[in-house]
Amino acid sequence: MSARDEQVTQAIRDETSRFFARGGLYAAALGGVAVLALATFWLVTGDGFFALPMTFAVVGSGWSLLISAAAKRRLLTGLTRNLVMLPLVSLPTGLFLAAHFLKPAGAATFLTGPFINLYSFLVVITGFLLSARLSTLAGFVVALEYLFVFWLARPFLAAVQSGDAAFAQDLSSWPVAFNRALMFIATGTAVGGFSLLVRRLILRVIDMGRETAMVNRLFGQYVSEEARLRIVNATARLKGERVSAVVLFSDLRGFTTFSEGRAPEEVVQRLNAYFEKMVTAVHQEGGVVDKFIGDAVMATFGALNPLENPAASAMRAAEAMRAGLAALNAEWASQGLEPFENGVGLHLGDVVVGPIGSEARKDFTVIGDAVNTASRIESLCKDKGVHVIVSDAVYQRLGEPDRARFKALGTSTVKGRQESLVLWGSDLG
Repeated sequence: MSARDEQVTQAIRDETSRFFARGGLYAAALGGVAVLALATFWLVTGDGFFALPMTFAVVGSGWSLLISAAAKRRLLTGLTRNLVMLPLVSLPTGLFLAAHFLKPAGAATFLTGPFINLYSFLVVITGFLLSARLSTLAGFVVALEYLFVFWLARPFLAAVQSGDAAFAQDLSSWPVAFNRALMFIATGTAVGGFSLLVRRLILRVIDMGRETAMVNRLFGQYVSEEARLRIVNATARLKGERVSAVVLFSDLRGFTTFSEGRAPEEVVQRLNAYFEKMVTAVHQEGGVVDKFIGDAVMATFGALNPLENPAASAMRAAEAMRAGLAALNAEWASQGLEPFENGVGLHLGDVVVGPIGSEARKDFTVIGDAVNTASRIESLCKDKGVHVIVSDAVYQRLGEPDRARFKALGTSTVKGRQESLVLWGSDLG
């Protein structure tokens, strides 16, 4: 049995045990009420007819207490479950057999009354244990017992005098009896099928819970809620998938020098304020922050959630990042704090998105040449004298108004690539 199946089985055991522990007490109490009612009728009328049903109610109440006790001890599993529940569905048979030996009309005394309906009701009760095998078996057991009791009662039923020939034939007809037995079997089978359906639903809920927990653990608070929901719904993405996406890298300039000689608390406080602006800029354009690497931000557009134009979205995010940093610097300047400067690099290419790592630890990330290239492009910002550089692959997917905001930077060779890249730069200010 897999770990998932064990978890589901244990959850079912716990819930059904609680249900039957309480339900058994309720059933016993109901049986007690029936005993008192039948005893009252017996005393008032003096009719011994009520003695056998009262005894049946006592047995049923006692068996309900037994089921409750077994459930409290978590014993309603495996063979013990069958040994407890199958006699429960056979209780009406006990009543009919007792009548066969104690009543003048034998089993026919109660066979045509309301007690016959208990068979189906008790088969349905077994369904709460969510065991398709038990419910199906209960249906067959009830069908066989009913046919046996019918065989005992048939001579008395055939002797019933009625002016309605169809009614008389219905009482003692074997085809009618077999049809009723088949209905008991069908009831058990249907309840068993329902049990399987509920188990599958439980498995699906557990799987969805695991996927949600996995996404939350891998992405933390740095992915928008919309992106999380799309990741959870797109289960294929959790297994790794090759897609075309825009990768954005943003890095602070001179941050190492800035950190020297400053208290760690100050560094962290200012860095968190900076990241807050950067993450907001990415999210508002439909991007996903993949990770923070020191003071660098890596984000993707179109890798996890579809965008109409990932290149345009990434460019607008870069512009919002620059605007957010400008606002932050103005605030810091009013406090006498030195400003931050950053560079942004964008590249479009194929990446593989999915969980990367060991069974004990995974990071949901994107990997591929496009990631490395975007990082290398960003590192050229200072040398090229601009704050935002995009590759030609990104530039060609921008609209004409957006292209006009960039200037040609010629071709450059970046580390890790043999081919030169055509680059375009802008301050997007």
